[in-house]
Amino acid sequence: MFREDRIVWPATRNEVYSVRSGYHWKHACLRLLISRASSSSSIIPNQVWRCIWKLMTPPKIRNFMWRALSRALATMEDLFKRRCSPSPCCPICFVQDESVEHMLLLCPWVEPIWFCGPLNYRVNRTNISNLPAWVSSFFGIFPNRVIMSILNSVNGFMVATCTPEGRPQRVLSASIPQARWFPPSHLFMKLNVDASWEANSKSGFAGIVVRNHKGNFVAAKKVQIGAPSVAAAEASAILLGCDLARSLGLDRIIVDSDSKKNILNLAKASSSGSWEAFPFLSKALRLKGSFQDCRWSWVPRSANAAAHKLASRRNPEMCGFTWVNHPPSSLVHVLNKDGLPCPH
Repeated sequence: MFREDRIVWPATRNEVYSVRSGYHWKHACLRLLISRASSSSSIIPNQVWRCIWKLMTPPKIRNFMWRALSRALATMEDLFKRRCSPSPCCPICFVQDESVEHMLLLCPWVEPIWFCGPLNYRVNRTNISNLPAWVSSFFGIFPNRVIMSILNSVNGFMVATCTPEGRPQRVLSASIPQARWFPPSHLFMKLNVDASWEANSKSGFAGIVVRNHKGNFVAAKKVQIGAPSVAAAEASAILLGCDLARSLGLDRIIVDSDSKKNILNLAKASSSGSWEAFPFLSKALRLKGSFQDCRWSWVPRSANAAAHKLASRRNPEMCGFTWVNHPPSSLVHVLNKDGLPCPH
């Protein structure tokens, strides 16, 4: 015979709920969760633990990493499980529960901190299952043995390329020519831009050199700049080059720079590059609309020698001057070295 459906309580033999059985069942679940959390460190390889304890950081940093990987941090999620908090919700974003992974990696307020750091790290949510696995993957990418392997390779190369007298042999053929500057096509002006940067002062110099399709010198300028990074300094030089071209009334320009990342971001009109360089690049893209034709071009440093020379930290008294038709004397040798005409 068929019986009607009914609600049963599997924690007791008679399948009838009681407060006592509910109390014991709840505590058993909490003990299971706590035991799983406390044993989570066992999934981390011993090699990773050894690397953590050998890190050249203050002891409090290593201790914090140990507590985070052992899930011994007072997150809202753990406090809620221990009935020490009324809610497991993150007190900053109020969107998700505050686990260790959320607190250190996944919180929307934490992601900009990672991106603003020296590594410009972008948190990939799909690749983060738990903190121990994430840390283990990083130590798998950057183990100490990689550095030792590089050193051994360099030493092996030096031994293999040294003559009996101890002098290194020439490995690269001298017949391989270096890239050199070449003039633009007819109707275009070519701007070579470069920047120097000093980390302590967060400042440097930008150099801009303009030449026509015959290789004749048109204009040059040296400007002192302030920038938070090398990429930002190079982007500032590109912007200053566009500004100089507009002030000279040029219509069609090609901007040469040896900063490959900045040129690629300009060519793609992308914002995926350095966030410190983005303000300068966005202004340069807006200035592009003031020309009939504006093109971005990456060149190696050997083809950007004139701008590199002008952007050096030497002769700071040259800043603020714009040379038209006649270059400064310090550039004459470099311009002549390009094998192109230069007025003296």
